[in-house]
Amino acid sequence: MKDQSIGPLQGTLVIDLLPPVFGMTGRILSDLGASVVRVDFPAGAIEARWDARWREGSWTWDLGKRVIGPDDGELVGLLGEAAIVLRLADWPATVPAAPRAVDVVVSPFGQGVPRSGWVASDLGVAASSGNLWATGDPDRAPVACSAPLSLVHGCPEMAAAALFGLARGSGRVDVSLSEAYTQACMGGIGSFGWKGDRGERIGASIGATKEIWPCADGWVSFGLRGGKARQPSLQRLAELAAERGDHRLDGVDWSTYLPSEAGPELLATMTDVFGALFGSLTLRELDRLSAEDHVLVAPILDAAAIRASNQLVAREFLKDGDHAGVPRSVAAARRAGEEWSWLGPPDAATGPEAVAPGPDGPGPWHGTRIIEFGAGVAGPLVGRYFTEQGATVIRIESTSRPDFLRVYALGPSNPHGLEGSSLFVWTNAGKFGVTLDLKLDEALALARRLIHDAHAVIENFTPGTMERLGLGYDELQKDNPSLVLLSLSFRGQSGPQRGDAGFGALGSALSGFNYLTGWPDREPVGPASTITDSLAPRFGAAILAAALVAQRKGAVGRHYDVSQLETTIYTLSPWFAWCSTGRPWEREGNRSPYAVPHGVFRCAGDDRWVAIAAWSSDEWRRLREIIGWEGKDLEELEDRLAAVEDIEAAVEAWTSARQADDVAAELQAVGVEAVPVADYIDLVSDPTLVARGHLVPLDHEVLGPMATERAGFRLNPDEGGYDRPAPFLGRDNRYVLVELLGLAPDLFDRYVADGVIR
Repeated sequence: MKDQSIGPLQGTLVIDLLPPVFGMTGRILSDLGASVVRVDFPAGAIEARWDARWREGSWTWDLGKRVIGPDDGELVGLLGEAAIVLRLADWPATVPAAPRAVDVVVSPFGQGVPRSGWVASDLGVAASSGNLWATGDPDRAPVACSAPLSLVHGCPEMAAAALFGLARGSGRVDVSLSEAYTQACMGGIGSFGWKGDRGERIGASIGATKEIWPCADGWVSFGLRGGKARQPSLQRLAELAAERGDHRLDGVDWSTYLPSEAGPELLATMTDVFGALFGSLTLRELDRLSAEDHVLVAPILDAAAIRASNQLVAREFLKDGDHAGVPRSVAAARRAGEEWSWLGPPDAATGPEAVAPGPDGPGPWHGTRIIEFGAGVAGPLVGRYFTEQGATVIRIESTSRPDFLRVYALGPSNPHGLEGSSLFVWTNAGKFGVTLDLKLDEALALARRLIHDAHAVIENFTPGTMERLGLGYDELQKDNPSLVLLSLSFRGQSGPQRGDAGFGALGSALSGFNYLTGWPDREPVGPASTITDSLAPRFGAAILAAALVAQRKGAVGRHYDVSQLETTIYTLSPWFAWCSTGRPWEREGNRSPYAVPHGVFRCAGDDRWVAIAAWSSDEWRRLREIIGWEGKDLEELEDRLAAVEDIEAAVEAWTSARQADDVAAELQAVGVEAVPVADYIDLVSDPTLVARGHLVPLDHEVLGPMATERAGFRLNPDEGGYDRPAPFLGRDNRYVLVELLGLAPDLFDRYVADGVIR
């Protein structure tokens, strides 16, 4: 891939006042072309609550930035010219105002809401999100990822929030790490908590089927789920088992297999057959099976194995030289007729350009029209960010090949057919839908007419699909030179494995998140739900927002290549930096080498827990006085690490007789981190989320009352939300094609009769 080209934010000055551990936010904006200046304040108590390994590796976030000291004479002048300022809610208080800037403020729980004064590190934010509750095994405490997922989710969310604020033109943006992390439950609140289902921890499984398996020299991820994309993989594995003498799956019709309809006997046989097959194969053999036979199986990789990936090497995704192994950029881009090149910062700071004109109506994207192709979660969630803030997003679907989220919901317990998928409804709130048979020329002509009048297109098809349909970017830009096309595929638009399908569980395995999540004495797990599906849309939203801001200034359009897997790997840059020195960083359960105690402790009630962490000797002193610790004082961290089992036992002896809310209130009152571990039902009535209006009640015609979640940020004034549930198949056809597009009513009726619109 070509050397870096300047991203769409050229001329945008960003002042980064955040601690280095939050530096991913500014790095994303820098990769998108902004001139980012980080002010290097002395480390304070807030930064001390984050893993020291992550702090040490945070130099990776400074690539492309200019770093100055807080006493630098430039600072006041830079603040006067800044378009965006990134900062914590209460730090640093001595910095003067930036009069023209969008003021982006991040905190664990948000501003002016219950818990806004609570102390919380990654562990506490995870506890509040619902995602920790659902991660791990039913016979143990919920288990956290050993990398700080609150930053992994929160920093790209903050980058998108900053650019949504920039599109508005001014004002404050309030970002909540907890609320952003909650989105990683992938509709758990709306699909489960809203119905009175608290969720569950199911270990190395997804739904009713096993997901993570031991192999000859490690672990591998493979789901027993069905559907058109998975059919060839199931078939090939069954053939391999038969070649090795196990014929128990001979004769299974994989084209009709769905786990929701398969009986327990078939699922048990599949588990036995595939388990034996995986156990006989090495990680290298499984990787070759994935690359050569395109089987949707993913070895669970560590940092070194990820760096050696043929696909990443072919795309030159990882830097070389002094920064070897560090991800190069958030995305690649090209104009019509050009080759792909990685986005990057300007070579030197550029002067501030005029802010793009804001919208005339409510929301920063009022008047913006986006056409959406594809299926699943990652691509459509990008569109949902924009519907929440005023855009008109039109999904193009087909009744002959519906979104697999609709298909997955089919089964005996769903009397509503393709309209009965709560996950589809959660993903696509606020959008309009059009059903076109894109195999027909007339339907393609209608799609092109919709695109001609649009500002952007989002698609997450397999690379090459849009070109085969005649909707490739080089063709589309002829009709609409300013058009922005965002392609959000699993592995990217180039490279030897670009055409391989991919799902969130594979992303967790191939990116390092499975490797970092779970108990050291058990198989890796989670994180709950799917990491690529919750991370990639945040990057997609930021990249598309940057491109649309540039479009408002008159920029020529571009085609953006966003790999779901690469953006997920990007978020772990400090982990790669640490591991490149030869030091280990693996899954550690809930313990941390930098805080004791640091864990999830049982409380009174049915499967109730609280997360507690003491990051300093002073916090440990206050905690031990409350719990009645009778052992030595253990002022030094090394002494507490040596006595960690005794300390954890003493803490749990105290918490187990108390309600989690009472434990948290007592410890937070003395400045010790303690947060109840919320399940999905808790989140529905969580006072902080309620105060932020996180859940938007929607009345779905067949599913009834349910809720869709808002993003993890609020613009001021707050005009966001959703006014309609997800589209029914074909329900909006006449409105979109006749009222919005201007198609003659009699021609519309003829197209319906001919099956062009269906």
